[in-house]
Amino acid sequence: MPTRKIVPLMTKKILTLLERRVLVVEDDPLLGLHVKTTLDEHGCLVIGPLRAVAPAVRVVRADRLDAAVLDINLGNELSFPIADALAAAKVPFLFLTAYNRAVLPIAYRFRPVLPKPFQAVALVAELARFWQRDFGGLTV
Repeated sequence: MPTRKIVPLMTKKILTLLERRVLVVEDDPLLGLHVKTTLDEHGCLVIGPLRAVAPAVRVVRADRLDAAVLDINLGNELSFPIADALAAAKVPFLFLTAYNRAVLPIAYRFRPVLPKPFQAVALVAELARFWQRDFGGLTV
């Protein structure tokens, strides 16, 4: 009889992130690098960080993405056109922002919002929710 090993909860979350193509849009270079590094360490294939709307929308339209992490305020523009493109492409996304949920257009108020500063474990957990299934009898 094969041996079954129970997979700890955090390991299950990490497994759901392996090789997921995640777009990161963040205008702060240090924070963008922190998000990218966090996702790289959990096996994601990170696109970005991008710092502006136009290149991010081009990526959404041209690339196959599994998810996205969006800052709301990108200096002199807001990321809502990127959110529109992601929603149209049926790509799950979350907002990583210092803003309150109330600034979101009504269509996006149900989307996950992580406050800045963020904890890496919270970002990983929130992204993992996009793909988590009932792992019930998962074995490795």
